[in-house]
Amino acid sequence: MARQVKTKINKVGSRHTIYLKTDLINDSNFPFHVGESLIVRIESNKLIIEKESKWVQQENSAKK
Repeated sequence: MARQVKTKINKVGSRHTIYLKTDLINDSNFPFHVGESLIVRIESNKLIIEKESKWVQQENSAKK
């Protein structure tokens, strides 16, 4: 079980990537799937990654 791993931000051409180690991806609690749309934001010096569907639900709730 790998709930936390050390990694780096890498530059590939004009893009930047964050490598996620296999131990983290294979953890049964890892919430994402290849090809899934995600929302990434900065909040209080942290990088937050959420499923797009959860973000859309939060946006819709805020509008009501």
